[in-house]
Amino acid sequence: MEQEIERKWRVRTMPDLTDLKPLQDERYYLFADDTVSLRFQKRGDRYELERMEAIGELTRTQAKLVIGAKEFEALKKVAKGPLVRDSYLIHLADPQITLKVYRGLFAGLMRIEVEFTSVEQAKNFTPPDWFGDEMTESPLSFDSKLVNMDREEFRALLERQ
Repeated sequence: MEQEIERKWRVRTMPDLTDLKPLQDERYYLFADDTVSLRFQKRGDRYELERMEAIGELTRTQAKLVIGAKEFEALKKVAKGPLVRDSYLIHLADPQITLKVYRGLFAGLMRIEVEFTSVEQAKNFTPPDWFGDEMTESPLSFDSKLVNMDREEFRALLERQ
């Protein structure tokens, strides 16, 4: 089981994506509450089933299983979703920075996700100028919350923040 330490921001200024190829995520949820989620996704040509659990401030555990296309298609019939987004890897080294650009129902949401190796590193991180306001605690930063919103709820929240 892996541990994920992450903070999230809105985009102030779009970075240059010219030489970056996005990886498309198609994500669905089987279960989600305030601490645990069970989700599955197609990420590029890989299919995964994933359990996430919040264990502390900024920290979650993450357990993944690789599944096949048939399992993915079967699970879609009983899940909430989809959430479709393009993921751009901006910075691979510590910390890892990705840009998520949402499509479909959640078009207009662009989120920067920064993954850290420690809570201390996360708390001491100074975001670059192209980052906008931090949204780590916002419902817009959790796909598990987005998937339960209708278009009007999403638009209202996006405009407020």
